[in-house]
Amino acid sequence: MAIETLVGTTLAGYTVRGKVGEGGTATVFRADHPTHGTVALKVLREKLQHDKTAVARFLREAQFGARVEHANIVRTLDYGQSDSDRYYLAIEWAGGEILDKYAEKSGPLPCKEVAAIMAQICGAVQAAHDVGIVHRDLKPENIM
Repeated sequence: MAIETLVGTTLAGYTVRGKVGEGGTATVFRADHPTHGTVALKVLREKLQHDKTAVARFLREAQFGARVEHANIVRTLDYGQSDSDRYYLAIEWAGGEILDKYAEKSGPLPCKEVAAIMAQICGAVQAAHDVGIVHRDLKPENIM
């Protein structure tokens, strides 16, 4: 089953509602789960499902996300391999707007707002560093 056809199906107990984004290694969907509620469900790209290095990195990302607890970091709720052999990662749903879209729409942001956003980002990065994690893809597209 092609990744695009996951919408409307159930994967590992998550009902896939819609595609919200994609990156180089995975596609992200909004999904619902009876216990976890609404989540962001990240599914490893089909072409990488049998790439041992890609799978190891994907699962390592999931394990790292489960180790950090901070108000400004979405928690990993669940991860693994589904019955259909797809690797997935379920994280808390972060409502709001992606930072790059917000900044583009809002124009130049006031200094106080930038300072508040940066303080939240720095606190989250520090929490990750405190447990030995270095975020290697920190960019406005990955910040809500």
